Amino acid sequence: MKKGLITILILAVAFLAVIPWLGGMITESTIQEQVAKTNQIYSDIGQRTNIEIVEYNRGFGASTFLMKLTDPILAKFFGIQEILIDSEAKHGITGIDTTSSLQKNSWYKDFIDSKLGGKDPLHTHTRYSYLGNVTSDVQLDECSLASDRNTFTIKAGNFTSTADKELTNFTIKGDWKGLEAAFDEGTIQLGPSTLKGDMKLFSPYIWKGSMEFAAQELQAGQEAETFTLTGPRIEVKSDISKDGATMSVEEKISFDQLQIEEEKVESFSGSVIIKNINVKAYEEFIKAYSKAMEPIIDTMLDDPEKDPQIAGEEVAATMLGMLPLVEKLLSKDLEIRLSNIHLTLPEGEIKADVRLQLLEDVTLTQFISMSQKPGMFLDIFSLASDISFPKALAEDNDSSLFQPLLPGMQTGFFVIKDDKAVHTAEIRDGKLYLNDKEVPLQ
Repeated sequence: MKKGLITILILAVAFLAVIPWLGGMITESTIQEQVAKTNQIYSDIGQRTNIEIVEYNRGFGASTFLMKLTDPILAKFFGIQEILIDSEAKHGITGIDTTSSLQKNSWYKDFIDSKLGGKDPLHTHTRYSYLGNVTSDVQLDECSLASDRNTFTIKAGNFTSTADKELTNFTIKGDWKGLEAAFDEGTIQLGPSTLKGDMKLFSPYIWKGSMEFAAQELQAGQEAETFTLTGPRIEVKSDISKDGATMSVEEKISFDQLQIEEEKVESFSGSVIIKNINVKAYEEFIKAYSKAMEPIIDTMLDDPEKDPQIAGEEVAATMLGMLPLVEKLLSKDLEIRLSNIHLTLPEGEIKADVRLQLLEDVTLTQFISMSQKPGMFLDIFSLASDISFPKALAEDNDSSLFQPLLPGMQTGFFVIKDDKAVHTAEIRDGKLYLNDKEVPLQ
C-alpha cells in the first residue's frame, strides 16, 4: 500500500514537472492557430491586413515570440511599413499568460523616447486558456504631449476583451478617464467614458450583438463660444432571424443635455431601426463592393496625390454599376423606422415615430414610375407616422407646414391641436390618410 502511494506521488510530481514543457508545445500551437484564424477573417472580408510570426523561441517554462502586422493602407498613408509585436509567454497549468510590447518598432520607441520621456503608457496582457478562451487586458497610463502652443493629454484607461477559441464570440469592456486638448483654436475635453460590447460572428460580413459607448461629458470652447454635451450615449444592436434569412440593425442615440452658449436642449433620445434586411442580398452587395473597390484603393495607394474629385467619380461609377445588387436589398418586409424620438426644448417636447415598410419586392423601375403614378405608393408601402412639437416653435399658423401643398390634401402636413403642432399619417385599407383626412392618390 505504501509503495503504491509513493508510486502515485512520484508520477504526480513527474506530471506536474512536465506540464510547463507540454505548455510550451501547446502555447506555440495555440499562437499559430490564433494567427491563422485572424488572417482568415481579414481575408474573408477582403482586407489585406496580415499577421506573421517571424520569430518563435520555445523554452521550458516560458517562450518568446515576435509577430509582424502589415497593412498597405498603414504603409502608404501613415508611413508605417510594419507593426512588430514582441511577446513573452509564461506556461501555466491551465493556460498561457503573455505580455506584449511595441518597443521593437523604431517609430514607436522614438516617439516614446522623444515625446513621453521614455515611459511607455501601453501595457498589454493576454491569457490563452487551454480550454479555448482568450482574454486580453490593455492598460493605458495617462500621458501628455506638449508643444509651444498646444497640449494634448490622454488620460488613463483599461480595456478588457474576451474571445472564444474560434474567434466567433467577442466581448469587450472598457473604462477610460477621457482626454483634454488645448490648441490656439480652442479647447476640447472628453470626460470619463465607458465602452462595452458583446458580439457573435454570423458570417464574414455580419456580426450580431451590441456595442455601446457612453461618456460623462464632452466640452469644446473657442474664445466666448462654448459647447457642452452631457451624458452622450450611442448603442448599436444587430440581430439575425431564427432561419438566418434576415437581420435587423438599430442605432440608439441619446444625451442628457446640450448647451451651445446660452441655447439649451434639455435631453434627446431616439433610434434608427432597419428591420428584415435580406442577409443573402446584403452579403452579396458587401462582397461585390469590396471587390470593386480594390482597384480604386490600389490606385490611391500607388498615387496618394491623386485628385480626390477623380477618385470620388470612380467610386460613384462603381456604385452606379452595383444598382442591380442594391435592388436585391429592396425585398418584401424591409422596414425603416425612426423610433421613440424625444427632444426636450425650453418651449416643450418634440416627439416622433415614423415607420415605412415594403409590402413586396421592389425594383428601381417601380420607384421611377411612382413619380408619374403616386397611387403605386399605396400598393408598395405600409406607412405610419406620428410627430408633434410645441406650437411656439412654428413662426405662425400660416406657415407652409399648416397649409395644403399638394392636390387632394385637406390639411397641411401639420395641424394645431391645443398648444401643439401635430402630424399623423398612415396607409389604411389601401388609402393614404393625413391627419385623419384621406388624400386621394392616382
